[in-house]
Amino acid sequence: MIVLSKFIVLVIFLVICYLIAAPLFLNRYHRLDLLQVIVSCTLGSMIAALVFVLGLVSGITNQFVIVSVLLGVAIYNVNRLGLRIVPKLNDFSRINGLLYWTTIVPFCGAVLVAQFKMGYGEFPHTFFGLDTPLKLADAHQLTVSGEYPPRSLMIEGWMPAYHYGAQSIVALMSRVSRLPVHLIMFCVVAPLLILACHSVCLQILQKNFGSSQKALIGFVLFLPLFLLGPYIWDI
Repeated sequence: MIVLSKFIVLVIFLVICYLIAAPLFLNRYHRLDLLQVIVSCTLGSMIAALVFVLGLVSGITNQFVIVSVLLGVAIYNVNRLGLRIVPKLNDFSRINGLLYWTTIVPFCGAVLVAQFKMGYGEFPHTFFGLDTPLKLADAHQLTVSGEYPPRSLMIEGWMPAYHYGAQSIVALMSRVSRLPVHLIMFCVVAPLLILACHSVCLQILQKNFGSSQKALIGFVLFLPLFLLGPYIWDI
């Protein structure tokens, strides 16, 4: 029951993130569809992480102060835009759905499996990627401390040309929901970023080709680690 309440808090936080970023994608004629909702949630979480980092730099370590600021922006957007900000997910037509579900497996499949495998359990039994443990350690440090950038024994005494964007998103979500850091990183934030990349690629194709066979064929250009990917990219 406690875990369920934590997930409910996380869902509410993601809704706030959506409400923060959704106005950037709205127009006067159409409400947002599924692809734009995913991108809005992701961009909103990035904006929330930026506010969180600016708070740490300014000495504000209480996450509830940060959430209050974000909630205020979300309420303002709702009051300003009304029902226009509510997404219209039932407008996801059959051909759009076919394009979405056909391309999501080759684009996200292997990466999502690896992420969920690392996020399962009390702590990851294995890591995929050489710097993944370092990024998880950074997220842990941001979660429990009030410093930015986070301290690390691996970089003690020098300042690397390194960013902590994704780690800051993980730290803020973990602080707000009280869910384990590795669960948030590998089962929430990483999938959200991957799905957002997939959604952006689909929107680029649909803008140029519509929901057609050309769009489906053109999606090969965006497949990561595809055998012909580097050669197609060079062309």
